[in-house]
Amino acid sequence: MTLDEIMEKIYASPAEWICLTGGEPLLQRESVELIERAGSAGRKVLLETGGSLSLKDYTELDNLTIDMDVKTPSSGEQASLYRNNLDYLRRGDYIKFVVADHVDLTYALNFIRNGKMKFGVVLQPAWGTDLKWLAEKVLESHLNVRVLPQLHKLIWGEIPGV
Repeated sequence: MTLDEIMEKIYASPAEWICLTGGEPLLQRESVELIERAGSAGRKVLLETGGSLSLKDYTELDNLTIDMDVKTPSSGEQASLYRNNLDYLRRGDYIKFVVADHVDLTYALNFIRNGKMKFGVVLQPAWGTDLKWLAEKVLESHLNVRVLPQLHKLIWGEIPGV
């Protein structure tokens, strides 16, 4: 779809929020313009990113909330994080860890404890990981983080593209 076609859909929708997700939305060269135009149309945008590309051009956008992944060891992608993004994130943005096991949890908790988080933190159980286990471990940690299930997977299961 062209940017104009996407904007037609946005204008026709009563939705207050738009979610840009992936693949990786930062790879779309018109993503900043889309967010700006959505803001001009009175919409707020949630940008879900894998965190491997710079967010610098995005943090000037007022109608934007950033949801950035910090990859855990079980993903095999933990080295992909563009660490400068942690300096770009603002209050109201958040980072997200998908936790599959104790190693991932330890990694996430140490990351949180060692960082100066001015933004929110969310932990999500990977598909097949017990939500109660993760919630109890977070409570034991006494850290100010949220635990949220991957709601789309609870509703539709492990379906690509959902």
